[in-house]
Order: sequence, then structure tokens, then C-alpha cells
Amino acid sequence: MNDYNFDGHIAMLQKIYGRKCDLMLSCMDEGFGDRVTYNKPEGGLFIWCNLHQDIHPAEFSAKCAELGVTFIPGNMLAVSPADCTDAFRLNFSTPSDQQIVEGIGKMSSVLKALKN
Repeated sequence: MNDYNFDGHIAMLQKIYGRKCDLMLSCMDEGFGDRVTYNKPEGGLFIWCNLHQDIHPAEFSAKCAELGVTFIPGNMLAVSPADCTDAFRLNFSTPSDQQIVEGIGKMSSVLKALKN
């Protein structure tokens, strides 16, 4: 580690992941409307989201999966599987910019189709 610019590498990663996070949040702002709430992360590689109460989480997940978009259900990360049933976690670090735009677009179309 003495032979490499570790601090420079971390700074570069922060820029990359910060930009990807901003891209995902921008797409979510544009497409999700009031159907999903979320907070801008202050660190990490994930965005925690909550579905509006009139959206059935399993149906939302299944329809997204049919379009090739998957995410981690919130209850899989909770102490009790009965908790966080309306929540899900998105990862912005792995997908490309194009995949982020397309994936959030597909999720947005599912949200619109499930609108009562």
C-alpha cells in the first residue's frame, strides 16, 4: 500500500460512486413520484426505499423481476421477517449508468401500472 496512492484511489471511488448515486436519485425523482419514499445516502453504496402503502411489495417485486430488475426486499435485511415488508434496497455501485437509467425506468413503469 506504500507503493500506491491509496488516498487518491479512495477520492476517485468517491467521485464515481457519488455520481452514480446522484444519477440513480435523479432517475428516481423523475420516475417514482410519491409512490416510493427514499433518502439520499450520506455514505455507502445503497439507497433504502419504502413503497407507498397501497402497493403490494410482492407484486411490485415480481413485476420488476419480469422486466429483469431485481432488488433486495427490506425484510431480508431486518431482524424479523415481519419488519420492513414495504421496504427495499437498491445498489448503485455495480450497475452501469445505462443500467441505472433503464432499471429505474422499468421500475417506474411498474409503479405506474400498479397505480389504482
